[in-house]
Amino acid sequence: MSLTQTETRKKRTVQVRLPEALMGHIEQQTGSEGQFADASDYIRDLIRHDAQSHEGYINSRLDKSLNDIKNGRLVAFSGDLRQDVKTARAQKD
Repeated sequence: MSLTQTETRKKRTVQVRLPEALMGHIEQQTGSEGQFADASDYIRDLIRHDAQSHEGYINSRLDKSLNDIKNGRLVAFSGDLRQDVKTARAQKD
């Protein structure tokens, strides 16, 4: 994938090279037959959904971490994360 970016009116333009199969999919999703006006609208929607999904994942991990703290599930950090994880896993078993 090749990307180039240029500044235009506080928006950026990204140029992406895609194989025919992906271009065909974009064409199905855009225009009079699709649900998006053009490829830019479709790509923006995909990125928006991906960002929301990532944000949801981060929030769920934070919630889990807070619950672990509230329930006393903590591991002291010795400075060697790999060893600390191994020790914590061994204590679980």
